[in-house]
Amino acid sequence: MNTRIITSRKEKMKLFKKRFDVFVLKDQDAPGYLYPDGYLVDKCDTKGLHVGCFEGKNLLGFLTVILKKNCEKLPIEMQHEIVADYSSAEIMRLVISDEFVSKKELAKRGKILQNLLGMVEKIVKDQQLKTLYLVTTREAQSMYERIGFIQIGTYKMYENISYECPMRMELKTVKI
Repeated sequence: MNTRIITSRKEKMKLFKKRFDVFVLKDQDAPGYLYPDGYLVDKCDTKGLHVGCFEGKNLLGFLTVILKKNCEKLPIEMQHEIVADYSSAEIMRLVISDEFVSKKELAKRGKILQNLLGMVEKIVKDQQLKTLYLVTTREAQSMYERIGFIQIGTYKMYENISYECPMRMELKTVKI
């Protein structure tokens, strides 16, 4: 497995297409009318760090990190009226692909998640971040709690489609 920040346009478009398939078509957590071209690309994605875990050319899993210093407001700030400082980032759109890794392959799914979070840890150190945010559904909340996130607000309806709550992880000062 190879985990890295995705920089090529072709690989980013593959990621955005898989996002659409998962969040719009499969889980119905995002409104399709906002993405008529079949690619789930948000405004913040132009400045996002897109992390992918690959096996050969297969994209096994991915997530996006949005640095507060690169945008006026993080998506979580707009959705949940949270104020984040410039040493913050938001983790978005975590996916482990069912196409290449079955739900029964728990060890492999865990390794993919570990690799993705390892890259997030590197970004945290490199960018000297103090706080990570994310928005989650009830189904995924316990997973995020196990890795150290806490719920910081109530569940709200997002675009009349899914209930989501904001979560935060305060990070200790990292010495390199």
